[in-house]
Amino acid sequence: MTMSSNYYCALLKLSSQTRNQTQAKKLHCHIIKTLTNPETFLSNNLIITYGKLGNIEYARQVFDQMLQPNLFSWNTILSAYSKRGHLLEMQELFDRIPNQDGVSWNSLISGYASYGSLVEAVKVYRRMLKEGPVNLNRITFSTMLILSSNKGCVDLGRQIHGHIVKFGFLSYVFVGSPLVDMYSKLGLVYDAKRVFDDMTERNVVMYNTMITGLLRSGMVEDSRRLFQGMKERDSVSWTTMITGLTQNGLGREAIEMFREMRLEGLDMDQFTFGSVLTACGGLLALEGGKQIHAYIFRTDYKDNIFVSSALVDMYCKCRSIKSAETVFMRMTMDDAKTEAELLEKEGQMNLQLAEILKWKEVASHDDVVQYAQIKWQTQKLLDDVKIRGWIA
Repeated sequence: MTMSSNYYCALLKLSSQTRNQTQAKKLHCHIIKTLTNPETFLSNNLIITYGKLGNIEYARQVFDQMLQPNLFSWNTILSAYSKRGHLLEMQELFDRIPNQDGVSWNSLISGYASYGSLVEAVKVYRRMLKEGPVNLNRITFSTMLILSSNKGCVDLGRQIHGHIVKFGFLSYVFVGSPLVDMYSKLGLVYDAKRVFDDMTERNVVMYNTMITGLLRSGMVEDSRRLFQGMKERDSVSWTTMITGLTQNGLGREAIEMFREMRLEGLDMDQFTFGSVLTACGGLLALEGGKQIHAYIFRTDYKDNIFVSSALVDMYCKCRSIKSAETVFMRMTMDDAKTEAELLEKEGQMNLQLAEILKWKEVASHDDVVQYAQIKWQTQKLLDDVKIRGWIA
């Protein structure tokens, strides 16, 4: 690789990292003007850059102009089509690859799996099996397990599990974690535990996955024992426990675990704060919620839309309307609208709050107070109904 190619590749990488498509195009023009026959390595980097920037048309133009594309070139443009959901072009290109390898097959499976085509993904996987085990790898099985989980396909998941054992991949943590996750998400927590117990090697990711599955099934004591037995815990481990305890109605324990996490000096994210604030709201623990709010204000999450929404909800449940209004009116409009739409799609935030955030653009002081009062009255009604025993 020449010095010029190395220089251009570094600049192209910077363009993709900064999402600067204009700069990438300028570099591309400069390459065309200065290099008669760009090296394959440089052309591949152009395809990667355009792919990451979402410009499939330009990526394909670079590929089509290559005199001697190698297998990496084919797989790079194939991956670009796969990640963007251009399934027809993806399949057409795959069929033209002279010697498909595991990366080629995985890109094809991932494309169909990511864009909802379960049947096609399974067809490709079965074709891959007929070709022999040589191209099967950890990514193949991980992708198929995630697909089985997302689509609720127990039988398919069990078949993949059988293939994992048959071809000797069960010892890989990268495969074991999605296998545990698949069983737990499908409500088969004992199957998940068997897989976990049979693993000769377990990392923190696998522990976190198993703890999530246990908490999801209401097995709080089992999750506690597993958490306490971990040699190494990360921020995700603590946040998983805090979230799970909150979801299982153990708000006080969740708040106490949050305090312990703080003492450990671990980084907290929007999910940590969101969960513990939910716990405070459920307990009507206004003072505790205020203390957490004060702590959040000293972090990078003080303007995070997810955390702000959790604060509004907590203050409303605790009948602190003025505080809810203050947090609500602090939200930056542009960020709020963008984040609300994203969170709504991902299902990470209450849809009503997402709508409220979009509506904030035209909200007045009275609107905010009215919203808070509605939340308050709704919560009061639910509390009364529960006390009277009308609902569980």
